[in-house]
Amino acid sequence: MPSKEVVGFDDQAAAQWVHSHRAHMILLEIAYVVTVINGAEFFKRRLAHVDTVILNKGNLIWNGFNAFASGVLFLCLLPEFLYSLLFTGFYGSICETRNLYTGRLSGWAIFMFTLSKAWELGDTVWLLARQRPVSSLHFYHHVAVLFEVWISYRSAGSIARWGIIMNLGLHTVMYSYFVAQTLDRNARRMASFITMAQIVQFAISILMLFRVCYSVERSMQLSVNAQVLDVETGDCETTNTFQFTFTADKEVPIVTPRTYADGMLYLEAKRHFDVSKW
Repeated sequence: MPSKEVVGFDDQAAAQWVHSHRAHMILLEIAYVVTVINGAEFFKRRLAHVDTVILNKGNLIWNGFNAFASGVLFLCLLPEFLYSLLFTGFYGSICETRNLYTGRLSGWAIFMFTLSKAWELGDTVWLLARQRPVSSLHFYHHVAVLFEVWISYRSAGSIARWGIIMNLGLHTVMYSYFVAQTLDRNARRMASFITMAQIVQFAISILMLFRVCYSVERSMQLSVNAQVLDVETGDCETTNTFQFTFTADKEVPIVTPRTYADGMLYLEAKRHFDVSKW
């Protein structure tokens, strides 16, 4: 029997790939830390005779590529984001996953966004190659973001929608600014706009958290897809969407299976949540 055709983006295959490469991500971060610690002296010796113009052109291409990539991913995610916001409201855009990870464009955009945090470590390499200082904030930011998006891919659920599209939009503007700065020193005047955009992004993120934690309804529901373990066969599989209900007077959410059959499997201890797969 032929396999069932996947409509849209195969988020399960993407999640499996990301999870199977977690060790490689950790090794990459270790290599990154070593590079930051020893890179300045290394590049100073190796690139001492390289023309600054060549390095600036290379940096221009690098920033141009990242501006283009961020812009493309932003546009791919934008239709799903607008649909979610306009038709389900602010509440729904935060709490309802819908086809965020399975849409042909949105699913691919989120997967590529996750991968992009690996190649964006190259930002630091270019700073070191051009003998520019690497701030502690820059260093910690790259390490933390790569680890966060790689570990939480797919399990972050609907709340990732706002964070990712804001990050992509800001990065499109930021890398475009770096390109403009290389071509025209007067572009430095845009720096205040970049800073303001980062503050706005932070403010919106805080607003989202308050909306989730202090809902006016005093209870809210969050849809997630759960990976479960069948203890009889040892196989992991994706079960139906579960509805998590958070209430103001309970620390632990109520988990309600969507179907009676799924509920019986849990009551009979034939299925258990595999939290590591969330």
